[in-house]
Amino acid sequence: VYQRLMEIESRLLPTGLHVIGDAPSAEEAVATLVNIASIDREEEGIRGIPDILAEARGTTIDEVYKQNDLGTLEGVQLNKDITDATRAAVRAFVGDVTDFRGKVKRSLKQDAFTVAMGKLFKKEPSYVKALNELGFEGANKDDLRGVFDYLSFCLTQVVKDQELEGFFEALEG
Repeated sequence: VYQRLMEIESRLLPTGLHVIGDAPSAEEAVATLVNIASIDREEEGIRGIPDILAEARGTTIDEVYKQNDLGTLEGVQLNKDITDATRAAVRAFVGDVTDFRGKVKRSLKQDAFTVAMGKLFKKEPSYVKALNELGFEGANKDDLRGVFDYLSFCLTQVVKDQELEGFFEALEG
Protein backbone atom coordinates (compact mmCIF):
# COMPACT_ATOMS: atom_id res chain seq x y z
CA VAL A 1 0.00 0.00 0.00
CA TYR A 2 2.82 2.39 0.91
CA GLN A 3 4.50 1.76 -2.46
CA ARG A 4 1.25 2.57 -4.29
CA LEU A 5 0.75 5.77 -2.27
CA MET A 6 4.28 6.91 -3.06
CA GLU A 7 3.72 6.15 -6.75
CA ILE A 8 0.51 8.21 -6.74
CA GLU A 9 2.28 11.07 -4.97
CA SER A 10 5.23 11.00 -7.36
CA ARG A 11 2.88 11.12 -10.36
CA LEU A 12 0.49 13.79 -9.12
CA LEU A 13 2.88 16.35 -7.64
CA PRO A 14 4.76 17.11 -10.89
CA THR A 15 1.49 17.68 -12.78
CA GLY A 16 0.22 20.23 -10.28
CA LEU A 17 -3.11 20.34 -8.55
CA HIS A 18 -6.25 19.64 -10.51
CA VAL A 19 -8.77 22.47 -10.79
CA ILE A 20 -12.19 21.39 -9.55
CA GLY A 21 -14.83 21.92 -12.24
CA ASP A 22 -12.31 21.61 -15.08
CA ALA A 23 -12.15 18.25 -16.83
CA PRO A 24 -8.88 16.43 -16.13
CA SER A 25 -6.27 16.23 -18.86
CA ALA A 26 -5.66 12.88 -20.50
CA GLU A 27 -2.33 12.60 -18.66
CA GLU A 28 -3.97 13.28 -15.28
CA ALA A 29 -6.63 10.69 -16.03
CA VAL A 30 -4.07 8.07 -17.10
CA ALA A 31 -1.94 8.61 -13.97
CA THR A 32 -4.97 8.24 -11.70
CA LEU A 33 -6.56 5.32 -13.54
CA VAL A 34 -3.33 3.29 -13.78
CA ASN A 35 -3.16 3.28 -10.01
CA ILE A 36 -6.84 2.39 -9.66
CA ALA A 37 -6.49 -0.35 -12.31
CA SER A 38 -3.52 -1.94 -10.55
CA ILE A 39 -5.47 -2.95 -7.45
CA ASP A 40 -7.57 -6.11 -7.14
CA ARG A 41 -11.07 -5.45 -5.82
CA GLU A 42 -12.00 -8.92 -4.65
CA GLU A 43 -15.23 -7.81 -2.97
CA GLU A 44 -16.48 -6.61 -6.37
CA GLY A 45 -14.96 -9.43 -8.40
CA ILE A 46 -12.61 -7.06 -10.24
CA ARG A 47 -9.02 -8.11 -10.82
CA GLY A 48 -6.25 -5.59 -11.30
CA ILE A 49 -4.70 -5.37 -14.75
CA PRO A 50 -1.24 -6.52 -13.55
CA ASP A 51 -2.81 -9.69 -12.12
CA ILE A 52 -4.62 -10.38 -15.42
CA LEU A 53 -1.44 -9.80 -17.44
CA ALA A 54 0.68 -11.99 -15.17
CA GLU A 55 -1.85 -14.79 -15.63
CA ALA A 56 -1.58 -14.34 -19.41
CA ARG A 57 2.14 -15.09 -19.03
CA GLY A 58 1.47 -18.18 -16.93
CA THR A 59 2.29 -16.82 -13.48
CA THR A 60 0.82 -14.72 -10.69
CA ILE A 61 1.51 -11.07 -9.96
CA ASP A 62 2.73 -12.03 -6.49
CA GLU A 63 5.34 -14.29 -8.08
CA VAL A 64 6.33 -11.53 -10.52
CA TYR A 65 6.82 -9.11 -7.61
CA LYS A 66 8.78 -11.74 -5.68
CA GLN A 67 11.11 -12.42 -8.64
CA ASN A 68 11.46 -8.68 -9.25
CA ASP A 69 12.44 -8.13 -5.61
CA LEU A 70 14.99 -10.95 -5.86
CA GLY A 71 16.46 -9.18 -8.88
CA THR A 72 16.10 -12.03 -11.35
CA LEU A 73 16.42 -10.80 -14.92
CA GLU A 74 13.18 -12.51 -15.99
CA GLY A 75 11.27 -11.16 -12.99
CA VAL A 76 12.49 -7.60 -13.45
CA GLN A 77 11.73 -7.68 -17.19
CA LEU A 78 8.26 -9.20 -16.74
CA ASN A 79 7.42 -6.63 -14.06
CA LYS A 80 8.50 -3.85 -16.44
CA ASP A 81 6.52 -5.39 -19.32
CA ILE A 82 3.38 -5.65 -17.16
CA THR A 83 3.77 -2.07 -15.88
CA ASP A 84 4.31 -0.71 -19.40
CA ALA A 85 1.38 -2.73 -20.79
CA THR A 86 -0.92 -1.54 -18.00
CA ARG A 87 -0.06 2.08 -18.78
CA ALA A 88 -0.47 1.53 -22.52
CA ALA A 89 -3.89 -0.09 -22.10
CA VAL A 90 -5.15 2.68 -19.82
CA ARG A 91 -3.68 5.34 -22.14
CA ALA A 92 -5.54 3.77 -25.10
CA PHE A 93 -8.77 3.67 -23.07
CA VAL A 94 -8.44 7.33 -22.06
CA GLY A 95 -7.51 8.27 -25.63
CA ASP A 96 -10.97 7.13 -26.74
CA VAL A 97 -12.63 9.69 -24.45
CA THR A 98 -10.25 12.63 -24.91
CA ASP A 99 -11.23 15.73 -26.88
CA PHE A 100 -9.08 17.85 -29.19
CA ARG A 101 -7.81 19.92 -26.22
CA GLY A 102 -6.42 16.84 -24.50
CA LYS A 103 -9.16 16.94 -21.85
CA VAL A 104 -11.42 14.05 -20.88
CA LYS A 105 -14.89 14.51 -22.38
CA ARG A 106 -17.78 15.24 -20.03
CA SER A 107 -19.78 12.39 -21.57
CA LEU A 108 -18.10 9.01 -21.88
CA LYS A 109 -21.10 7.41 -23.59
CA GLN A 110 -20.71 6.40 -27.21
CA ASP A 111 -23.46 7.31 -29.60
CA ALA A 112 -25.71 4.50 -30.88
CA PHE A 113 -24.16 4.57 -34.38
CA THR A 114 -20.61 4.06 -33.03
CA VAL A 115 -21.77 1.20 -30.80
CA ALA A 116 -23.62 -0.47 -33.71
CA MET A 117 -20.64 -0.14 -36.07
CA GLY A 118 -18.31 -1.57 -33.43
CA LYS A 119 -20.55 -4.61 -33.00
CA LEU A 120 -21.07 -5.03 -36.74
CA PHE A 121 -17.36 -5.07 -37.49
CA LYS A 122 -16.44 -6.84 -34.22
CA LYS A 123 -14.13 -4.00 -33.30
CA GLU A 124 -11.93 -4.79 -30.33
CA PRO A 125 -11.62 -2.16 -27.63
CA SER A 126 -8.51 0.00 -27.97
CA TYR A 127 -7.12 -1.32 -24.68
CA VAL A 128 -7.21 -4.89 -26.05
CA LYS A 129 -5.37 -3.75 -29.19
CA ALA A 130 -2.72 -2.05 -27.05
CA LEU A 131 -2.21 -5.20 -24.98
CA ASN A 132 -2.08 -7.41 -28.09
CA GLU A 133 0.63 -5.18 -29.59
CA LEU A 134 2.70 -5.65 -26.44
CA GLY A 135 2.43 -9.44 -26.45
CA PHE A 136 -0.44 -9.96 -24.02
CA GLU A 137 -2.88 -11.54 -26.50
CA GLY A 138 -3.80 -14.23 -23.98
CA ALA A 139 -5.14 -11.78 -21.38
CA ASN A 140 -8.62 -12.74 -20.17
CA LYS A 141 -10.96 -10.41 -22.08
CA ASP A 142 -13.84 -10.85 -19.63
CA ASP A 143 -11.63 -9.83 -16.71
CA LEU A 144 -10.29 -6.89 -18.73
CA ARG A 145 -13.83 -5.79 -19.59
CA GLY A 146 -14.68 -5.85 -15.87
CA VAL A 147 -11.75 -3.66 -14.86
CA PHE A 148 -12.28 -1.21 -17.74
CA ASP A 149 -16.00 -0.96 -16.96
CA TYR A 150 -14.95 -0.03 -13.43
CA LEU A 151 -12.40 2.48 -14.77
CA SER A 152 -15.13 4.00 -16.93
CA PHE A 153 -17.28 4.40 -13.83
CA CYS A 154 -14.37 5.99 -11.94
CA LEU A 155 -13.58 8.37 -14.79
CA THR A 156 -17.25 9.35 -15.06
CA GLN A 157 -17.26 10.18 -11.36
CA VAL A 158 -14.12 12.29 -11.71
CA VAL A 159 -15.48 14.42 -14.57
CA LYS A 160 -18.89 15.01 -13.01
CA ASP A 161 -19.75 18.52 -11.95
CA GLN A 162 -19.49 17.38 -8.34
CA GLU A 163 -16.05 15.95 -9.04
CA LEU A 164 -14.74 15.78 -5.52
CA GLU A 165 -17.64 13.73 -4.18
CA GLY A 166 -17.45 11.40 -7.18
CA PHE A 167 -13.72 10.90 -6.72
CA PHE A 168 -14.13 9.90 -3.08
CA GLU A 169 -16.95 7.49 -4.01
CA ALA A 170 -14.72 5.89 -6.66
CA LEU A 171 -11.81 5.51 -4.24
CA GLU A 172 -14.04 3.86 -1.66
CA GLY A 173 -14.93 1.21 -4.25
